[in-house]
Amino acid sequence: MLQQVPGKVHTYFSADTIHSDSNDCARLDAEYPTEFLNTLSFSGFPDHDISLKIFAPIMLLRNLNPDIGLCNGTRIMVTYLSTYVIKGLIMGGTYDGSVVVIPRIIVNINDHNWPFVLKRRQFPNSSLLRHDDQQESRTNIGSCGRLPSEAGVQPWAIIGCCF
Repeated sequence: MLQQVPGKVHTYFSADTIHSDSNDCARLDAEYPTEFLNTLSFSGFPDHDISLKIFAPIMLLRNLNPDIGLCNGTRIMVTYLSTYVIKGLIMGGTYDGSVVVIPRIIVNINDHNWPFVLKRRQFPNSSLLRHDDQQESRTNIGSCGRLPSEAGVQPWAIIGCCF
């Protein structure tokens, strides 16, 4: 569906490392190289690579600033993409139409399946439109966000207005 939105695809890659407070960090770095860490995907956390376009809808995965409407589950239409920030308009709710800026953040992911804490720097969002070579988007991510129908906006409505 992302291909239906006109414009250039911008792909953002995370910076993944093993948290320095993990026990035996040097051994873990040798056993789990960065290329392997990049393949890990965790529910509720941003993926290693995120493909976005201007006018594509995204959803926040973290509470960044609830006072201005940036909370987990907020839908945003991308209006500007740069290396360090994403600029967009909030779609629906109390802050509908508000201009917001989303920075890259660092999240520490502690999964009991791995003997380390993953430190991932990435934008805290997920694309609501998937690229053909990506897996299905997440459908049940946050607890404080609104469903698209409650916000009055559907992702395909954004696509329809672009043609």
